[in-house]
Amino acid sequence: MLQSKLLVLFSILLFTYTPAQSQYFNIYRADVGDYPKIKLFYNAHNGYYAVEEDDIEFSDFTLRDDGVDMALFEDGKQNLVRICEYLPEGIPISVVFMLDRSYSMGEPVAVGPGVKIDLAKEAAKKMLDSINFDGGSEAAVIGFSGKVTHNAGWKTTRQELKDSIDRIKIGTTTDFNEAFDSEEGKDGAFNDGAFQLFDDAKENTRRIIIFISDGKHESAVIPFRYEEFIQTSIEKRVTVFAVTFSGELNQDLRELSQRTGGQYFRPYSGSALDEIYRQLFAEVSSGAEKCWLEYTAPLACLAENNTKEIVVDYTGLNQPYSSTITYQAPEEKLKYLEVLDSEIIFEDAPNVSKSIKVTSHNSSMSVSFSIYPDDGNFELPPPATLSKDFQANLFIKYLGINPGPKEYDFMINGDCPSPEIKLKICGGTAPANYDFGDVSITASSEQTVAFTNDGFNSISGVVRLGGVDKDRFAVKAGD
Repeated sequence: MLQSKLLVLFSILLFTYTPAQSQYFNIYRADVGDYPKIKLFYNAHNGYYAVEEDDIEFSDFTLRDDGVDMALFEDGKQNLVRICEYLPEGIPISVVFMLDRSYSMGEPVAVGPGVKIDLAKEAAKKMLDSINFDGGSEAAVIGFSGKVTHNAGWKTTRQELKDSIDRIKIGTTTDFNEAFDSEEGKDGAFNDGAFQLFDDAKENTRRIIIFISDGKHESAVIPFRYEEFIQTSIEKRVTVFAVTFSGELNQDLRELSQRTGGQYFRPYSGSALDEIYRQLFAEVSSGAEKCWLEYTAPLACLAENNTKEIVVDYTGLNQPYSSTITYQAPEEKLKYLEVLDSEIIFEDAPNVSKSIKVTSHNSSMSVSFSIYPDDGNFELPPPATLSKDFQANLFIKYLGINPGPKEYDFMINGDCPSPEIKLKICGGTAPANYDFGDVSITASSEQTVAFTNDGFNSISGVVRLGGVDKDRFAVKAGD
C-alpha cells in the first residue's frame, strides 16, 4: 500500500502546473468576413477553468461598436449570441516560440534522460507541425540568454522555422526582460524582442507566446518586469504560455501566464513535456473548438474612416473586465450614395424641372434635401426612402423667383455624407431686335451685337445668319 502511494506522488511530481488561474477575459480576434455580422473570438477564465457556454449571461455584456452601444436585443430579436463550434481549419495565429539558450539550459532534466534545450527544441518542432500555415498563420523563433541573439522574424513555412530552431546554441546568463522587450531591438535590429515582433504581426490573428526556459531570470541589476509585460501583453492581445524546467516555482512567470489568459507549466522530464505539448496542441492546432460572440454591427459609410473600434465590457466574473479590439470594415460592403450627374444646369426660364439620378448602395437610406444658398429659387423633392441598390430619380424645379446666373449646392441629408452636387443657372434676357432704320439701296447701316457668356463654362462656335432676308445682311467683323 505504501509503495502505491509513493508511485502516485512520484507521478505527480513529474509534471506540475497550477490549475487555478487568475480570472481573465479578452477578445483576441474580430472576424468581419460576413460583415456587418461580426464574430468576436475570446478567452474567458473564471480562475479554475474556461467559462462554459451555460455560464454566460448576455446581461453580463456591454458592447460598443465605434462608440455606438449595441443593443442585446434589436427589433425583438437577440442581436448578441454566443456560439461554440469545431472549426476544422482553426483560426489564424501569430505565435512566437521563445527558447532560453542560457548555460543552465544545457543541463539534464531532473528526471529521466535528455537535456533541457534539446527537449525544448523538439517540443517546439512538434507544435509547429500542428499549425495551419495555409490558413494564414505565422510563427517566429527567438533564442535568448543575456540578450536576444537569434530572431529571424515571421515565417510561414515549417522547415524554415525548424532550421531556425536547430541553429540555437547554448549561451551565457539569462535575461527575461530582453527576450520580451529588447532595448536594442527597438530600432528594427536583428535582435528584436517578442513584443517588437508583434508590432509587425498580421492583423486579426490570435497572438500567442510559448516561453520555454528553466525559470531562472539571472539579471541582478534589473528584476523581471513581469507586471509591465502583463499590461503590454493585454494591450497587444497576446496570450502567454510559460514552460519551465525547474523544481522551484517561478511566481512571476506564473502571474504573466495566467493574467494574460494562458497557463504555466513545470515539467520535470521529457515525457512530462510531451504531455504539455498535447495540451498546447489545442491552442495552436488547425482544428479545434472555438467560442465567439456574434452580433450585427451598424453598417458604416464608405466616406468615413473604415477602421472601427469594439469595446466589450464583461461583468460575469468576480471583477469587471474590458477588452478592446479594432477591425477594418470591408469597403465593398459599406453603404454610400452615388449620383449619376454631379452638375445640373438650368437655363434662366422659370418652372422647369430636371432630375438627379441617385443610388443608395448596400443599404436603403432615409433622406431629406436642402440647398445653399436657399433663396427660394428651387422647389426641392420631399423626404424619401431610397431603396437598396435602386436608382431613384429626384426632381428639382427651377421657379425663377430670383433670375440671373447663380450657383447652388444641393445636399442629400441621410446616414452618409452627401455627394457633391451643383445646380447652375445660366443665360438670361438679351436684346432680340435691332433697328437699322431706313437704308438706301446703295447704302448700309451697322449695329453692334454683344454676346455675353452667362454660364459657368467656356463656349466656342460660329455666328451664322438665318431667316427669309438673310442675304440682305452680313457679318462685317467679329471674333
